[in-house]
Amino acid sequence: MQSQVLRRARKMRFHAKNESKNIRRTKAVKRAEMREERQELERQGKISYNNFGPMNQRGRGRR
Repeated sequence: MQSQVLRRARKMRFHAKNESKNIRRTKAVKRAEMREERQELERQGKISYNNFGPMNQRGRGRR
């Protein structure tokens, strides 16, 4: 039997570590700030929903 090198390498490569509470909180705050900023710009008429909505066609070819 092999020395588990491949198994250990795959485990480290594909297993996502849990994020700490502090990092999750920081990301949540950033998402909320960006959401508020987008909503404010949309209210002001500087951007439309089509620029950042789910039907945005930019970047769809990069899969």
